[in-house]
Formats: sequence, structure tokens, C-alpha cells
Amino acid sequence: GLNNLEDISLDARYATICGYTHNDVKETFAKRLENVDLDELKKWYNGYNFLGEGVYNPFDILLFFSKGGIYSHYWFETGNPSFLIEVLKKRKFFLPNLENMEINESDLGSFDIDDIKIETLLFQTGYLTIKEVKTRFNQRSFRLSYPNLEVRTALNERIFRYLLTDNILQKNMIFDAIEFKDMKIFEKAIYQLFASIPYNSYVNNDIQNYEGYYANVIYSYLSGLGIGFIAEDVTNLGRIDLTIATPDMSQVYVIEFKVVDNKNQNGNALEQIKDKKYHEKYKAKASELIIIGMEFSKEDKNICKFEWEKIV
Repeated sequence: GLNNLEDISLDARYATICGYTHNDVKETFAKRLENVDLDELKKWYNGYNFLGEGVYNPFDILLFFSKGGIYSHYWFETGNPSFLIEVLKKRKFFLPNLENMEINESDLGSFDIDDIKIETLLFQTGYLTIKEVKTRFNQRSFRLSYPNLEVRTALNERIFRYLLTDNILQKNMIFDAIEFKDMKIFEKAIYQLFASIPYNSYVNNDIQNYEGYYANVIYSYLSGLGIGFIAEDVTNLGRIDLTIATPDMSQVYVIEFKVVDNKNQNGNALEQIKDKKYHEKYKAKASELIIIGMEFSKEDKNICKFEWEKIV
């Protein structure tokens, strides 16, 4: 009967059954790969891991070639994650944790819909995948993160629009800020971001009183634009900060958030970065290292202080 089915989701023997391996793509679509950057293709659509070799989403690959080699959110657009986003909202989930989550084996394979963990739901719906397996005292646990760029950008763009504002993500200003290393443009883009959030997002809601809310807004905004974060930095709940980095680590931005009662109060966000030395480990890696302190007023529902300092 159906109660005797074997779950092969975490069986390494079947790790590649649901997707194309990298060799599959190279051999099967060899004639279509001319002028295709394989590293870029892999970044966009590979990354699903079921305890074996990583695989590409086959739907994405087929549509990529069908559409003439244009990168787009093909798989993501076939579904509507509104239920999932409502769960994230209801549980006041700290969005940067999507970069780096851990779960034990029994919870990952659970099908109890009435008591399902958010990590399990994200894994089973394809928005997170296995990045690392750990075994301690004969117990396996899994580190989860986004499988690829498509899922990371599309999911966060949808979260941003669904939870925060109907506005389309404004991309050019923040891209200009990073490309031209212009912090004035960066500051202006962030101010405009919070000004775009409608007033009814705050009515009868105290979430704007917490640093985590502002970190969620910044995170979903920048992730939706494809800007990268350093995974190990976003899950330390001892502090609410984010570290943005370009892929080659040439530019690193360490951001600290503080919420103050009114715009005249000093939250010392920038000073906390210095005091706690959050940025020290990047001095030797980054060509440009900038620390940013953002302070938000409960009263005005917007940034009341934006300070930055170039370290390297």
C-alpha cells in the first residue's frame, strides 16, 4: 500500500535522478552551447544537491535553450510561493538566515504538514538545497542554502514585493553605487527604498521597532537584485548586521542596524562595528572595505542616520 513507499529523497544512489549533471548538459546540448558561458549557466541553474553530484533544473535548461540563451527565472515563474511567504511572515522569519540554515535528518524528511519546520518546507519546495552534510555522535545534520542565482534573486524579489511594497525593485541606482563606489548614491538608494514602503505596512504592526525588520528589508531588496552576502555573517543573531561582498571580494560592506525612538537619539551603530571589530577579518581580503551604520526612527519609520567610513 501507499504506507509502504520508500522515500529516496536523501538516498545518494538517486541523487541525479531529477536533473541534469554538468556532463549531461555538455554532452546532450553540445551543439547549443556555442557562445554559452558554462560558469554563468551553472551559477544560474545548477546547485540542487541530494547527497550526490549537483544537478541543473531541467526545466530551466530546456527553456534557456528554447529562448535563445537568455537567462531568466523560468522555473520560479511556474509557481506561486504566496503560501510560503505567508508562513515566513507569520513566523516573523529572519530572512538573511536563508543563506545558511541547519536542520537534522529526521526533520528534513518530515511530512507532518501540521507541524512542519520552515527549513523542511523550503527544502521540499525547492527553494533551499543541501550544501553540506555533518555527522556528530552518529547523527546527520544538513546545512541548507539557495541552490542557485535564479532561486535566490526571484524568491527575494517576490518576498520584497509581497510583504513590503508593490513597487518594482529599482536596480540602477544601487548598481551604480557599487560599480562606481559612490556611497552618496548608496545612501540615496536606501533612503528611497524605505520611503517607498506604504504607510499601511506599519499600521497596527510593531515590526518596525526591531532591527531585524530593517535587516529583512535591506536583505530582500539587495538579494532580489542579485547582490551577494557572506553567509556565515548573516546568521549570527547576537548582532543584527549584514555583510555585502562582490564575488571577487574586491568590495566588502559591513552594515550595522540600530532602531532608536526618535531621530534625535544616537544609536552609535557605526561605533559598534568599530568596538566589536566586526570588519577586522576582511582587512586582508578586501580591496575596498567600508563600514556602514544605519539608524532608524520608530517615529518616522525611516533612516534618521546614515554614517560610513572607508577602512581600506
